[in-house]
Amino acid sequence: MQFRHLLNMSSGLPRADLVWSDMNLTAEEVMTSLADLPPWAAPGETFYYNNQAVATAGYMGALAAGGKYGQLRGTYNDLMRQRIFKPIGMTHASLTLSELLANPNHATPHDYTMAGEIVAISNDNDSSITPAGGINANVTDMARFLITGINGGITPNGRRIVTTRNLTETWRPQIDVSLDRTSYGMGWITERYRGVTIMWHEGDVLGYKALIAFYPDAHVGFVLLSNRLLGKWFAYSVLYHFTETLYGLPDSVTELYSQQYQFFKETLAVDYANVTTIITATDVSSYIGNYEGKWRVELRPDDTLWVVRGTGEWRLLLATDGDKPYYKIYNGYGLDSPVEFVSHEDGSVTMQFWLSSGEHGLYRKLK
Repeated sequence: MQFRHLLNMSSGLPRADLVWSDMNLTAEEVMTSLADLPPWAAPGETFYYNNQAVATAGYMGALAAGGKYGQLRGTYNDLMRQRIFKPIGMTHASLTLSELLANPNHATPHDYTMAGEIVAISNDNDSSITPAGGINANVTDMARFLITGINGGITPNGRRIVTTRNLTETWRPQIDVSLDRTSYGMGWITERYRGVTIMWHEGDVLGYKALIAFYPDAHVGFVLLSNRLLGKWFAYSVLYHFTETLYGLPDSVTELYSQQYQFFKETLAVDYANVTTIITATDVSSYIGNYEGKWRVELRPDDTLWVVRGTGEWRLLLATDGDKPYYKIYNGYGLDSPVEFVSHEDGSVTMQFWLSSGEHGLYRKLK
């Protein structure tokens, strides 16, 4: 495996957010976690997005810059401030939760529930994978970052911080994402949309959504920041509608993404109609306790059932549409995903869930 495979998502390692999410791993633990992932393909062959791979590449950069093993997260953060934030002029950008909360002008993240509610949630900045999504920034900071890229590595203040050759190498398509129009570079998606080349990327951190895009031939770009989970329909609608408006193309996406979002809400409503909020303590008593992977199952005083790890928590509702009992996740990035508890003949209990990302988790209850 080469260094570039970590950045262009062709490492062959599958997505494994359950390994690090709300685990508060050190930089070094994130790096070594890759060794435990079974490869799904040989390096350089197939696109599989993996957050630990991106984070590992960032921490390896800190190591190459003279950072000491055991102190790589701190070194990485210092380098970002010195080499990116300060010269570009990203005056409000930060890398820790404490810095974010110390700024009174910060957005409150929001979650979506099975009941169709949009609710405010607490900030949960998981520092385990800082290079893969740990930057807090406002739209002005990100606009200055985007301008630096469009300028070929020259900041709005006129200072060069990266060579054009190295910068454009990160844009170069290196692995196909889909056969028809998209490929991945090193941290950038290249898409041919209705004859137009778009360079873009998007991502989520619990309760937030971000998208950055630019058009190399037009020297135009935009940044979209949202403080709501499940904002992909809005984000993609803006991306493609902006493209069509910029190039004078007929609108083909507004109604499409509106219909997709409406279909999602209708599907969720049907699923919500097939769950019950009533949890009977005697039915779940054997499930309550600690599990492998630092998971904990709780029955709270208000008779609600929760799966908790670190600061992350999912409420579970009992599904009523199956032959055997199972649960649905009511909130968070596991929204509407099934959870099953199994009591085995040897007295042990296991919990497993299947997330919409394709990940599967299986955890045994600890004695």
